[in-house]
Amino acid sequence: MSLKPGPCPSCSQNSNIPPGYIEDLIRDKINSGVELAEEKVYKERLRICENCDSCVDKMLCMKCGCFVQIRALDKIARCPHPDGDKWMSVL
Repeated sequence: MSLKPGPCPSCSQNSNIPPGYIEDLIRDKINSGVELAEEKVYKERLRICENCDSCVDKMLCMKCGCFVQIRALDKIARCPHPDGDKWMSVL
C-alpha cells in the first residue's frame, strides 16, 4: 500500500512523514518474525479502520496513535477502540 508523504495528521504542520516511511515500517514488521495476519484478514482490518471515525487520513488511529497499516499486520493485534474491538468479526 503506497501512501503519499506529507504532514503527519496528528502532529504540527512542521512534522512530515517522509516518502517510504510507512512502507519501511511494514517491511520491518514483516521481517520481525511476528506472526502475521492472513492477507484477507489484513485487508478487512484496513477496510474497517478506514471507515472508522477515529481513523485519520486512512492511516492513523486516534485511539492509540498507531499507523493502522502496521497494527493490522500483527495476527494477535486487536482494535483499540474504547467502544470495543471493531475487528472482532474478522476471522
